[in-house]
Amino acid sequence: MTNKELIHKIIDLYVDARKSKFPMNNIVRDRSHTISGAVEDLFALYILELFDEKDKIKIFIDKGIQIKLNGKRKKIYPDIVVVKDKQIIGIIDMKMDLGWSRGTFHTICEKYGAYLVGLKNGASLEELGANVTLSPKLIYQVVVVSKLNITLQNLDDNLKLIESYNLKDRVSISFLTSNRHPNEGDTEAIKANITIHEDEFKVFSMNLKGE
Repeated sequence: MTNKELIHKIIDLYVDARKSKFPMNNIVRDRSHTISGAVEDLFALYILELFDEKDKIKIFIDKGIQIKLNGKRKKIYPDIVVVKDKQIIGIIDMKMDLGWSRGTFHTICEKYGAYLVGLKNGASLEELGANVTLSPKLIYQVVVVSKLNITLQNLDDNLKLIESYNLKDRVSISFLTSNRHPNEGDTEAIKANITIHEDEFKVFSMNLKGE
């Protein structure tokens, strides 16, 4: 699956989400279904296709992991966990955009940085398989599908705060698209004009593979 194919599939998911699952003339859906779960499933497939030796990869979606945070046990649920050869190489949370967290995205990333520390301080990984360990290069990756639905000033303010938290070795953020939001009205126009950030995809892949 190419980067372009992934984004076009996400656009199609948004279109389908506007429809009733059981259409009838006298049943009208107003607001769309949420597509976050479907995008997680799709992105897991995209990740799998990044690897040649797919039989060595196992991907968990919304799987609970017990970590040790501030001396206490806490269960977290990353959207995606990637295991290769019994080693966790990817911890990923996905956001469709930042419209829901315009003022709090920086605190969310700070929390993810703390979660990574908690993983390294003593996570219970048995539910992911016997003898599973953490990659020494593991970082918490935040994948944001669209850079839109937030003002540039608000986004810049959040990113500056994130930078001040010194999370560079613990948290990485990838914005996959801009210019047009995948959930805008004219599907074909969106596909033709959306900007796909190939460099962000590359950074994501390199982080995942520890390159």
